[in-house]
Amino acid sequence: MSVLSSHKKRLHTVVPDMSYVMKYTDQGPYPGDHWFWKDGRRNHGFDKRGQAYVRWVVKPTAASGYLTHGDFNVVRLMITARRGELLPRTKIVLECGLSQCVNPDHWRVIETAPTWRIEVIEHGAWRLARTATGRVSEREQVVHARFDGVTHLASITSSAQYGFAPPRALCGDELSPELTVITNAKPTCSRCV
Repeated sequence: MSVLSSHKKRLHTVVPDMSYVMKYTDQGPYPGDHWFWKDGRRNHGFDKRGQAYVRWVVKPTAASGYLTHGDFNVVRLMITARRGELLPRTKIVLECGLSQCVNPDHWRVIETAPTWRIEVIEHGAWRLARTATGRVSEREQVVHARFDGVTHLASITSSAQYGFAPPRALCGDELSPELTVITNAKPTCSRCV
């Protein structure tokens, strides 16, 4: 199982245009619905894993971090354009077995489990516990909490003692402990961010 390479060199906030990337993507038709990167250009190629990259040359500005070029993984650009910015340490694995394939549908994004969860105890008491070990948080934690279809930022105080009052998001909304899920998803509440 191949794991997707990261971008070798980023340009602060500048990324290649998707119109350019798609212009040099050969979508076939090929058996297995594979897509291929046209590498006949000087700034196109494949890394050690056989995965396509593009060297994006720009004029140095503050947006590019005053750098002149960046080396970007083509599949990672396509997946990010489709899903939005990925969380750090997100693992992306190849399912078709052909490392040169740039079809984003052939790559599966494996979301990392959240570090924390809300543990509801008898009589409405709740606390923040580690997902992996079940150990209770001993200090304040800032988490992304999904409640009623919206992802909030919430600062949850030490859970060394049980909490009876529902946790509050930064926007002031009360989050029901029974219905709140701690997640890695980006906050969608405009008042929390």
